[in-house]
Amino acid sequence: MLFCGSLEDENVNKRLRGQLNNFFAYPTTLFVGRNGKVQAIHSGFKGPGTGEEYQAQIREFHELAEKLVK
Repeated sequence: MLFCGSLEDENVNKRLRGQLNNFFAYPTTLFVGRNGKVQAIHSGFKGPGTGEEYQAQIREFHELAEKLVK
């Protein structure tokens, strides 16, 4: 999901229907289940230069994605 627009509460609530509270950072990754509800949220980005932190983030994202498609 790509979310664009202002960080104002009204805009966020309108687009996400209250599933995300205290949205304050870009990038924020939302893992949405088949039921259309947000199952997990990750804010920020750890790039390749962070070494093991980057690899751990990739593993976490893959695990979450695999759970959601089962």
